[in-house]
Amino acid sequence: MRALLSLLLLAYAAYVNSILQLPESFSVQFIAAHRSESKQQYVGIANVWKEGNDWSIEAISSKEGQTFHYANGITNVYMFDDKKCQAIQTVSPPFASELTNSLYQAQIVPADARIFDTEVRKCKQKWTTTFAGEHFVLCDLKNFIPAKILGQDIVIEITSYSFELAKIKEQITDKFSRCSPSGPDAVFNAWEIPYVAPADSSWYLSPTSCDYEWTRDTVACSGLYRSDDSKKVCIFLHGAGVAETKNATHRYRSYWGDVHKNTPQCSERWFVKYDTKMNGWDSVDMQKAYCDLALVGQQERHIRPGFSQRPIKNKIIFAHSMGNLVLAAAIKNNYCTIDETTSWYAANGPFMGSQASTWLTKLCNDKEHGGVVFETWRMLQHFVANVLGFCIKGGRPLPVFVTNDKDFCNKQGLCVKELRDIAKTKVKGSICGDSSSGLLSYMSVPLTTFSSLVSYHEPNDAIVPYSSCAIQDSYGTNFSALSYRTETNHMDGACRTGDGMYGAGRKPCSWYRNKV
Repeated sequence: MRALLSLLLLAYAAYVNSILQLPESFSVQFIAAHRSESKQQYVGIANVWKEGNDWSIEAISSKEGQTFHYANGITNVYMFDDKKCQAIQTVSPPFASELTNSLYQAQIVPADARIFDTEVRKCKQKWTTTFAGEHFVLCDLKNFIPAKILGQDIVIEITSYSFELAKIKEQITDKFSRCSPSGPDAVFNAWEIPYVAPADSSWYLSPTSCDYEWTRDTVACSGLYRSDDSKKVCIFLHGAGVAETKNATHRYRSYWGDVHKNTPQCSERWFVKYDTKMNGWDSVDMQKAYCDLALVGQQERHIRPGFSQRPIKNKIIFAHSMGNLVLAAAIKNNYCTIDETTSWYAANGPFMGSQASTWLTKLCNDKEHGGVVFETWRMLQHFVANVLGFCIKGGRPLPVFVTNDKDFCNKQGLCVKELRDIAKTKVKGSICGDSSSGLLSYMSVPLTTFSSLVSYHEPNDAIVPYSSCAIQDSYGTNFSALSYRTETNHMDGACRTGDGMYGAGRKPCSWYRNKV
């Protein structure tokens, strides 16, 4: 969201300045929101000014309890929690020139263009540009104010502007001084936005906009709704961390977030719920249960597992983390199989195990600190034990994590690495994260610290190293790719924390949209 706000506010400056010849410095008030979750709003005020041929920007939240402040080309970006007096995150924003270059390439959307997005259709004048691999529309509603800048997943409304710069620095000083005279502490290393090639076509010109409630224009989309006859039943198989076994449901937001909103290709959705704290992938009962759910609506579901072929037909299977190992083991044990009408998509699968299992043993043991500063260790221990629920009494990790060790083999001699070979022949596409911090959430800091302690020595999603997840021959950095390398962590990969507000490489939920 941080860099996207920079882009959008700079877009407003460049676009409006080219039309109205506004002064070279002014301030704007804005409201930003996810289009699918309009109640989740970010309210702020920004200063915009021109230096040479480039624009610069600094902004701060103007809503009590919100946390962001950033400055483009001036200092680091601070994500600051006013109530807890903590710096959640500090990063370096992209250079202003990188943003303005994309804006100067903006083009007018032709008046006769067939537009399927309801908000874009409302715009009287429409300009389009790309940033971080995504298309955006610069839109004016009335006399250029308020202006809206639209992405497929975000809308930013400029509610007012002034020719005088706001006293943002004073607001920042006040917020920080109430907590610490030295200001917020940095908890992350700086990063830059990588170049990502944009998708082939603009979302608002595509009938796929008709698949989502927040983009669908009822007039333009008339007759274009995808019929249930062309859809398939979708099966969602979760990984570790679920506390108890329950009946399957049609939604599972605490694990899968709003993935149900991002899978219009599904005629119906079934989410398994099985105890994956005390059971690892080698649990025969769990393998059978996962197969039974995947066979929903089929006669083969009533055949006794292991005694005859039970092909899963006409389904789309999404498996997250260890759920992939469970399915692979079930296929190995002949409890079910996948025929040519079914697609298996793997999210964050540990197909060669993970070094995290060794570190979880250390973290769960209250008596050993491994040379780590005591308070840091205690913080991680609390997070792992209480937030993620990875530890049990006696200083031991949950049994499930023992089975995810890279060298684990069950009593029958089936080893975790053998499951990779099974998956390679069956998986159609996959998503793998390479950022331990991922999208900003309450899990970002602990997962980043945990990743640094594990010392993967390669990109990782905090729980699974990238090389263990990546079983396909090639991965794209745009969410439209069949196999997707994304700047997100392990939890993000299940759509649990939504999409990033900018960047085609930070859209785990969007990856699920076109997988058939």
